Amino acid sequence: MKHTTTYVWLAVIFCVCLVSSNLFVPRTWQVGSLPLQLSGAILIFPISYIVNDCLTEIYGYKAAMRVIIMGFIMSLFVSLMAGLVTMLPAPLYEDHRSLSDSFNSLFGLAPRTAVASLLAFFAGSTVNARIMSKMKEKSGDKGFGWRAILSSLGGEAVDSLIFFPMVFAGIMPDGKEAVIRKLQEEKNESKNYVAMVGDGINDAPALTRADTGIAIGAGTDVAIDSADIVLMKNSLSDVPAAIRLSRAALTNIHQNLFWAFFYNAAGIPLAAGAFIKAFGWQLNPMFA
Repeated sequence: MKHTTTYVWLAVIFCVCLVSSNLFVPRTWQVGSLPLQLSGAILIFPISYIVNDCLTEIYGYKAAMRVIIMGFIMSLFVSLMAGLVTMLPAPLYEDHRSLSDSFNSLFGLAPRTAVASLLAFFAGSTVNARIMSKMKEKSGDKGFGWRAILSSLGGEAVDSLIFFPMVFAGIMPDGKEAVIRKLQEEKNESKNYVAMVGDGINDAPALTRADTGIAIGAGTDVAIDSADIVLMKNSLSDVPAAIRLSRAALTNIHQNLFWAFFYNAAGIPLAAGAFIKAFGWQLNPMFA
């Protein structure tokens, strides 16, 4: 394949996106009023996937894979070097130490997070290029827009399925509690709440810390005692059902309070004889 100027520029843009996305992972942001928080790296992913689509569309799947592998190696090298730099001794002067701490907080990602980010993005980009290539074979050169959208959605899905389990699975009890506490600190105070679903002993601190702790019915006694809600079945699909049931019960309570207030507001004055002289209306106090 002839390496044209366009190919080189697309490769550079893709590698820059892949390397810089690891810098944006620690910065989370709130999605409006929704109970959803995303990593700052989500701003880079669409650009990288679009570039990947262009590479696959113009130069083919193998050429795109070469760029993906090159970007993965560059990102891995940057992550390793950043990890080594964060392990260097701290400076003596206070001003320099604050800068050093800021650098460590940005680049000193946990090894699990760095590895998860790299593998997830590599797998997502590979799937994105593969889907784009296969769809082009079947549709020819038609429909680049919808092919790019579908391939990007597939790549994003694979990316998320790999990243989140690798980052959050197997965390120790204090680590899970710290994750819940961090989410509570960042949440929108007016509308959003943090819920935790667990079934083991190591989930108990996080279940207690969460605004709403939900335990699986087949879980340990410690988890059940620490939770606010206990699911009767051993199925996560009951979690949205429990939320819907809670909302329906709350709506019923509000309706009962409204009609009780309305009835008493009208019945108590009638039973007290407030309208007997003016209208002749009265009510037995037994019904008020």
